[in-house]
Amino acid sequence: MFACQGACVNPLLCQCPADDMVRTALFPAANWDTGHVVDIFDEVDEDVRRERMRQAAKRYGPIGIAVLVLAIGGVGGTTFWKQHQLEAKQTAGAQFVAAVRAQHETPGAGQATFSALAEEGPGGYPVLARLKLAESLAQSGDRAGAIAALNGVESLEAPERYKELARLLALGLRSYTEAPETLLPLVEPLTAPGRPWRALAIEQAAMLEWKLGRLPAARARLETISKDLNAPIGLRARADAALSAIPES
Repeated sequence: MFACQGACVNPLLCQCPADDMVRTALFPAANWDTGHVVDIFDEVDEDVRRERMRQAAKRYGPIGIAVLVLAIGGVGGTTFWKQHQLEAKQTAGAQFVAAVRAQHETPGAGQATFSALAEEGPGGYPVLARLKLAESLAQSGDRAGAIAALNGVESLEAPERYKELARLLALGLRSYTEAPETLLPLVEPLTAPGRPWRALAIEQAAMLEWKLGRLPAARARLETISKDLNAPIGLRARADAALSAIPES
């Protein structure tokens, strides 16, 4: 179980009250309402479809893409197929919400459902199912299993920003056993302007700097988060709390 000590490196894997705010900011589906869960995965599916179309345009050119659009419309545009997809997502959404609730009441109770959705869930469900599976495994002390679940996101057909989140969380888990000087170069690229989880990556880099004894560098990174009005409120609150805990020198 992850205890809340100062600034938490992994907001999706911690149990601090402020982390609930971060989880909600990162994933609206964290409210665990079935409708909202379906909405977030519709977004993932739409990102995947756009990426497929871009790749097809590069590969086949204008004529090929026109034929491809007609083919996709002929198959995927039927009422039956849309209804089938909707029902599959609704079923998966209900299963996911039930697993989250069971997990909340009894740690580990949702793992079987998360594992099943991670392997066979429709649309974008395998992405968040793996994140929740990783959370559950980490809470039970199986960090290696949690890291493996997060690494599995890389092979999924999902938008890059979700893969990047999984990488970031995996690096945070690795920080419990691996040298910070090894991990910091891996986190650093994720802190660049424009990266989807920049503030979260900066927080993690600050914690690694802190472990290395580089207090001025850690403080500078945390101040960046504190001043970033686009960062989640909970993340900024944690940065402020960490700033008050870091020695001046």
